[in-house]
This record gives sequence, C-alpha cells and structure tokens, in this order.
Amino acid sequence: MKKPFLIAICIGFAICAAIVAVFQQQQKQFSHIISANTAEIAGLKAEISLLKEENARLKEAPKGFYQKLGRGQDVGILIVGDSIALGNGLSSTGQAWPELLKGYIEDKYHVACGLTNISMGGNTSYAGYVREMLLKSDERFDLAIICYGENDGSDTLSLEYEAIIRGIRKRPDRCAIISVLESSQKKYTRKIRIIEEVSKHYDIPVADTIRAFSESGIPYEELTVDKKHPNESGHRLYFEALKEIIDANAEAYQPFNEIDVTPINGAVSEYDSFYHIPAEAFDDKGSGILEVPVNGNMEGFPGIYHTFYPGEGKLSVYADDDLYGEISLDWPYEFQEDYIYKLGEERLRASKSIRLEFSPQELQKGFKGLVFTGITEIGAK
Repeated sequence: MKKPFLIAICIGFAICAAIVAVFQQQQKQFSHIISANTAEIAGLKAEISLLKEENARLKEAPKGFYQKLGRGQDVGILIVGDSIALGNGLSSTGQAWPELLKGYIEDKYHVACGLTNISMGGNTSYAGYVREMLLKSDERFDLAIICYGENDGSDTLSLEYEAIIRGIRKRPDRCAIISVLESSQKKYTRKIRIIEEVSKHYDIPVADTIRAFSESGIPYEELTVDKKHPNESGHRLYFEALKEIIDANAEAYQPFNEIDVTPINGAVSEYDSFYHIPAEAFDDKGSGILEVPVNGNMEGFPGIYHTFYPGEGKLSVYADDDLYGEISLDWPYEFQEDYIYKLGEERLRASKSIRLEFSPQELQKGFKGLVFTGITEIGAK
C-alpha cells in the first residue's frame, strides 16, 4: 500500500511542477507581449507629440529665413560684398557662389529664391553700408550674406562692418545674416579676427572659406584666377561653406534672433542716421560745377558715390563757399569702376549750399550722389 501511495505523490508533484513550468513560460510570453505593447505605446505617444508640435508650428507664421525654408515658403537673399561676391574673373556665368546657392536652395527646398546682389568690386564695407541703406523700403529679404574684408582697412572695418549689420537688423523683414571670411586673406589676419568678433557679438554664423580652401587639399593658386579671386572650384567651396550653415539651421527650424544687441562701437550709432542727396538734385552750373541749396542748417559726415575714369583729376568740395576738402580722382587703370567712400573724417556744416567742382569737368558725368551719416539737421532741398 505504501508504494502506490508514494508513486501517486510523485506523480502529483510532477504534475504540479509541469503546471508551474507552463505558468512561468506563459508569464514570460505575457511579459514580452506587455513590454512590446509598452514600447509600441511609447512610440505612438512620441509620434503624437511630434504631430502636435508640428501642428502648433504650422499654426504660427514662420519666424525668419530658416523657418520659411522649413515650411517651403519662397525666400529672398541679399548679397552685400566686393568683387568676390560678384564673381569677378570667372569665364562663365552662373558659376559664382551666389548663383550656385540660389539654384541649390530652389532644388532642395522646392521654393523660389530671389537674389539681389548689390556688391561693388574694389570697395570697402562703407560702400556696403551705403548700398544697403539705399535699398527701397518695400524690398524684402530673408537672408543677407556679407562678404567683405579684402579691401577694408583694419582701423575702420569693425565700425563699418557693424554698421552694415545694424542696418540689416533694423529692416522690418526679419532678415537673417551670414558673414563670409574671404579666402583671399589666406590666413586669419587681424581683419578676419575683427569680422569674427563682430559676427560673434551679434550671434551671426560665419562661412569660413579660409579653412575650406586649406582643407580642400588643393593648392591655393589652383583655386583662384589671379591669386585673389576664386575660380569655379573656389566658388564651389564658398557655396559649400554657406550651404552647410543654411541646411543645419533649416533642419533645426532656427527662428530669427529677436534679441536686441548693444553695439561694440559707440560711434556706430552715428550710422543710424542716413541721408542721401542724389545727383539729379544738384544744379549744373557749367564748367564741372554742381551745386545743391540748403535750407537752414545741415551737419554730418559726407561720403560720395561716383565712377572713376582712366586718367587724372580732382574734386573740390565747398560748404557755404568754404573749402571742405579736395579729393584726388586719379585712376591709373584702363577700365572704369564705381566707388563709394568717405570724403573726410570731419563734419561738413552748411546753411546755404554744397558745391562740387570737378576737374577736368568731364568727370562730373560719373557723379551719382552724396550721402551723409551722423546728421544733426537736414536742410538740403
């Protein structure tokens, strides 16, 4: 009787063990199922969260260039620079970095990209400031690319480069900015460091073409047409450096930086006031003499916009019949070129008239106008 009883007990234990094993196996299966469902639920929640964020984003108007690209909206680009920004020296059109960038943006982001290039060969950042201020108020830009440094003096670059930035930032169109470090400097000169410093102060990204040229593995001379201006391969390196910045900020859906920035140079506030007297406002008195009347008092720092022609010449500037200064118009080249530059570092003060005397008189045909910064009173008709 004992043996069958023991056998029964053993069978019972075996059955219980089998039941426990089956239960544990089912528990593991259920645990895997629950874990999989939990992960799936978490994934769905993350997708829902992203959809909510995207929905909220679509309800808001895009803030600036990079968000407009992210939303597939048309954009406008302003180029402010010198001959490198114009593509001087290239043998074929459409190969300069501004055109390459326009085509890339239109293809990648499926938008129309307007391009306005107000660059002037041989000029400094002062010309860029003036050209930017002369733009019509109804023109709209989403991105401005500043390309200066080669022709600037290190003593005035910081002030005039900052004036360009402040002029752009005061525009009503939330225009983003990128600074270009020009390859023609070859090294990180004092002028390059100044541009880096000013750009960093305003949280502006820089397209470093000096590094791009150096890291390309191609000798510098083989990337230029004249050891200064980039050739087609050089312009592609400019394009690549700018493309990298734009793509990264568009992917991050970077908004326009609304934060107001305290100026680096206290004197830059004088560039906030700008006044332009076009050539057509002057009366032609004959013999190369142009004159514009002034009502009341006028005071400011003068600059001139005109064309240099081959040959020698000079310009005499008078304020109320008093000589303000004489400027050489000598140009030893066979070609003509437009320039914008300061007439002097002293304020011009006039209450009756401003008179310009060109010698020889044929040089007056290149005159395009006077500009003033730091204006205290305006009385020119």
